[in-house]
Amino acid sequence: MGWSAPEGPVEALWGDPESRAIFEAVDARLSPLPDAIRTARYTYTAWSRKVQFAAVRPVKGGKAMLGLAVSPDALARLAARGIESWSERLTARVKLGAPSEVDAEIADLLERARLRA
Repeated sequence: MGWSAPEGPVEALWGDPESRAIFEAVDARLSPLPDAIRTARYTYTAWSRKVQFAAVRPVKGGKAMLGLAVSPDALARLAARGIESWSERLTARVKLGAPSEVDAEIADLLERARLRA
């Protein structure tokens, strides 16, 4: 694993099929963008331009936690960052329980966060 095999850390982190499906839904919203750079950490996967604007980590039970560089009041289902260990720029978070929850509202927030980065 590592820089010579960048998919290795992603595979190791996203082993649960249900969480993996949510990660893939988020990644599908961001990967077509030419300036969104995906990086894998030990406990989460992040996207950045000049700075980090989004991250997602698996949560027990086939869920995922998405962190965004937007205000927590940007959407009713967002919460404040809390104790998440990712970038301090990611001030809002939302727990996702299924790939279908990566909907148009989340896509809009991902784009807003990306444009701020």
